[in-house]
Amino acid sequence: MKQHAEILAKIDNNEKLLPEERRIVRERNQRLRKIAQDVKLASSAISRKRRREMASESSALSPGRRRADSHEAPQRLSEIRIVLLGERWSGKSSAGNTILGREEFETEGEPQECEKRQGEVAGRQITVVDTPGWGSSFIIRANPQRVREEVVRSVSLCPPGPHALLLVINVNSCKYWRLAEEHLELLSERVWRHTIVLFTWGDTLGDTTIEQHIERGGKKLQCLVEKCGNRYHVLNDRGDRTQVTELLEKIEDMVAENYGQYFTTDIEQLYTELETYNREIEELRQREEVRQRETEELRQREEERQRETGELRQRLEERQRETEDLRQREEERQRETEELRQRLEERQRETEDLRQREEERQRETEELRQREEERQRETEELRQKYERREREREEELRQRLEEEWSRREEELKEKMRKTLEEEELEKETEEPRLPVKRRNSRDINPLNSECD
Repeated sequence: MKQHAEILAKIDNNEKLLPEERRIVRERNQRLRKIAQDVKLASSAISRKRRREMASESSALSPGRRRADSHEAPQRLSEIRIVLLGERWSGKSSAGNTILGREEFETEGEPQECEKRQGEVAGRQITVVDTPGWGSSFIIRANPQRVREEVVRSVSLCPPGPHALLLVINVNSCKYWRLAEEHLELLSERVWRHTIVLFTWGDTLGDTTIEQHIERGGKKLQCLVEKCGNRYHVLNDRGDRTQVTELLEKIEDMVAENYGQYFTTDIEQLYTELETYNREIEELRQREEVRQRETEELRQREEERQRETGELRQRLEERQRETEDLRQREEERQRETEELRQRLEERQRETEDLRQREEERQRETEELRQREEERQRETEELRQKYERREREREEELRQRLEEEWSRREEELKEKMRKTLEEEELEKETEEPRLPVKRRNSRDINPLNSECD
């Protein structure tokens, strides 16, 4: 901005400009001429659209007249500047070759820096800039300066700025939507107004439409397409040039939606261009408002006449219907009066029946209450009897258990006493045996001698 102000001051003072300053002035004049051309084309397109709408409205107001032929040849941009952005191996270089109609970009390897190619396609001068792709595992925060330089350089290679930035996505492999958003937002939030999603390898979709593919891609892909204004296109490898023509038409439509503006990162230039263009658009809008008011007045007059004719016809029909309705209403009222009388009698009978049933129910309720009280008393008596029996049984069982335990305790004591006696006897009988001289069997076995 400071440099531009200094150059303008030199021009006002008739001072000599340096070669670099002259180059800046030439480039600025070229940009302004291109902007003026784009604005003129966009304004012409808007005017034609308005004329077609007015012709259509006039034809609708006068059905008997022949409709004027409003199908004019669409106005095309003489030059379209395109930047291809996307992750590695997404098909950017192939897409650039398809757009230009010849092999301009190397497709076997990923470019290490931005590449610019030009050519004439469908009567337009096309400039395509291919950029290095970002990897699926690449984190933009790891090296932001390098990425920013490449992205900004891609925009600066097609001065004064690209008409469209094509976000190239492989329909079979791309899943890192957040990376795409971060790379494009390096330029600014305004970049989405100039971006179209370009799907490559479209022939692999088969019978699946691109809309079905976007829907199956999940919310992240859908949000990305929505950020781009729901602008998308599909390229395949069948060599059909119609797909390129349709893509260029979509770019022209997007430029018209952006009021003929291309994308630029120069905020000062953008504001100046927007002010100039806004003034022209305001003049066109005022003229169009005058035409719309005149057309609206004619349409309202015609509608008013049609409404008056229709109202008269409707009033006559309404009167006939009212007379018939009055007759039918009278007959209906007589039938309703008779029905009401019959219903009243029926309700009186039903009320009497209900009163008798209510009295009967009250009597039955009282009887049930008395029976319930009686059952409760019987239940209480049975409960008390049961509790007494249970206490008696418990007392009897307790006494039996005590007797049984006493008996078993006596038996155990008796067994222990006998056991102790036996142990004492065994100790007494086990005396130490002295060594004796063996004489004969009788001396050895005294028991046998005693037995003899």
